Amino acid sequence: MIRRAALTIVIGLAIGIALAAVACGSGQESNVGSAPASGKAIGQPNAIEAPGSVTGSGAVPGSVPDSSGDSAVAAPAALSLDRKIIENTSLDLQVDDVPQAFARVKAIADGAGGFVLNSSRSTQDPPQADVTIRVPAAASESVLEQLRGLATKVETETSNAQDVTEEYTDVQARLRNSRAVETQYLDLLNKAQTIPDMLSIQDRLTQVRLEIEQLQGRANAIDTLSSLATISVHLHTEPVVAQPQKNDLDPLAAAGHGWEASLTFLRGAAVVTLATAAFLWWSVPLLVVAGLVSLFFVRRARGSASQ
Repeated sequence: MIRRAALTIVIGLAIGIALAAVACGSGQESNVGSAPASGKAIGQPNAIEAPGSVTGSGAVPGSVPDSSGDSAVAAPAALSLDRKIIENTSLDLQVDDVPQAFARVKAIADGAGGFVLNSSRSTQDPPQADVTIRVPAAASESVLEQLRGLATKVETETSNAQDVTEEYTDVQARLRNSRAVETQYLDLLNKAQTIPDMLSIQDRLTQVRLEIEQLQGRANAIDTLSSLATISVHLHTEPVVAQPQKNDLDPLAAAGHGWEASLTFLRGAAVVTLATAAFLWWSVPLLVVAGLVSLFFVRRARGSASQ
């Protein structure tokens, strides 16, 4: 009986130990199953890929993988990107004094932290001026209000806004990708063993850097244009309305006008006569000779007739 009891206890302990071992093995298998699906060991660095691709999965730069590791979603920074808006406004203002308003427009732009992009002014009658200014976009409404205050009448006001957020996002993504490619080319250049390889990599590196400069220039231009509002102002005075001419029925005035007209005609006739005489001066000697010859023949004819 004692031996059977001892045997039963030993068998129970063995079964308990086996169950515990199975439970531990199941826990380890579940931990192994939760490892990344890519099959890479933890802590193992990613293999260097060919230049021109930033991520092996083809994810867009600036994106992060989701919980499944099979797809990419946009990073929060990309979702919260500020809108890039280019604002343009045109004003046609009627003012009392064009030179004074011209100076005030420049002063308003300077006071708002902006500047005059270009300007032109005509001193002919009636005077006109054109001024194009750029001011911070946040202060554009205040500047427009001050410009309207210069006018006795706002003839026209037009405005338009261009949303370039999508273009800016695309430029930034291409810029990040190009910089990553530049880094990879630099790494390959350091590892190159032969001169032909070095020259080939250097040529591609130059092309990538040129693209980076172009993309950076476009990004800077969008930043500048979206941070500043462009305002074009045309200044002019009130147009002069021609007064209709009244019919003058005064007899004395009519006689005066006739006298003036006759004098004008006589002056013209005198000028024409003097000009003709000055032009035909050479014909006077010919006329004198012709007259003398004619007189000679007439007298001779009369003498013959009297005999």
